Amino acid sequence: MSLYHNCNGWEPTNTKKIRYRFLVVMFFLGSKRLLNLERLAANPDDVYELLDDLESDFEVESDNNDEFFAPPERVLSEDQESDSSSDSSSSSNEDAPRPSISQKKSSAPTWVKQPFEGKEIPTMFDNHEPEPVLSPWGYFSRYFNDEFFEMGAALTSQYYLQQHGREITPKLTDEEIRQFFGMHAIMGCFKFPRIHLYWSIKYRLPPIANVIACDRFYKLRTNFHVVDNLSVSDDIKKKNHL
Repeated sequence: MSLYHNCNGWEPTNTKKIRYRFLVVMFFLGSKRLLNLERLAANPDDVYELLDDLESDFEVESDNNDEFFAPPERVLSEDQESDSSSDSSSSSNEDAPRPSISQKKSSAPTWVKQPFEGKEIPTMFDNHEPEPVLSPWGYFSRYFNDEFFEMGAALTSQYYLQQHGREITPKLTDEEIRQFFGMHAIMGCFKFPRIHLYWSIKYRLPPIANVIACDRFYKLRTNFHVVDNLSVSDDIKKKNHL
């Protein structure tokens, strides 16, 4: 008789067969009858008699107090649980009935053709006509008119007289102040690293160099004023150096 090893020692092969057979019977029938496995191991033929009586219940008991065999429960990890839940949800979604094409079309809005009825646009000003489009010089003249350039020429000459004790020569005119403003506009478009380069031989720029000489330009740039210094108090001069 061959032997096999378990936790309680070596047992005969017949005992192993008897144990598994009655575990199967006990698992499906839930027997309440006490069985002695050692006795059945000595008399294996008694097994067939017990198998014939399938209507009775069995409860296995041995001298070694063997516990009832139950398969271990499978413990799922969090990832496996999430996978199983996603599989179940996907399977439920697949089993769910899909809406037919007719149902989809019925949910679309229905468009009805109707005549357009316009509304009156409120007018903010009565009898308002758009102004004509002016040239760039026309818009510039709105803010810098002839009076501004005349005032600039007079106040610049006055400031030069206050600082140097003599009048500026040649006499400064409003036309020269206009040219002075135009030269600064051109310098903003054609930028040189130094102002004197506009009058240099290599980089001479005629729209600037041919209008006002370099020394005259520096003189106007240093003394240009549009405010009468004699009418400004000392407190205002301290607060605003410009």
